[in-house]
Amino acid sequence: MASGADAELDEGALRARSIGVIGLAAAPSPAEARALIADALNLAASRELRPVIGQTFPLEEAAAAHRAIESRTTVGKTLLHVRG
Repeated sequence: MASGADAELDEGALRARSIGVIGLAAAPSPAEARALIADALNLAASRELRPVIGQTFPLEEAAAAHRAIESRTTVGKTLLHVRG
């Protein structure tokens, strides 16, 4: 939703892929937040949860990365990397 637009979901397609969506109407309690974070980290560790990497920038271009995020033109996660 970085663009400000709500995402359209096809409930039938989600069900066909056994994907569930849980919305948060209110902030979770600290205990609930810890449990959600633990679940997300476990899913990431098992590679069931994979972030969408939309764009990468060298660390030297951090300002450009911030401009891209602030302009709401990015898709997925924006990564900064150190050239190696």
